[in-house]
Amino acid sequence: MLSKLVNNVKTVTSRRLRKEFSATF
Repeated sequence: MLSKLVNNVKTVTSRRLRKEFSATF
């Protein structure tokens, strides 16, 4: 269960980073 939560957080953060990168560039 904990690994699932960590995985979810990782995906959300990566998506946010991608959005910020696309907005910057």
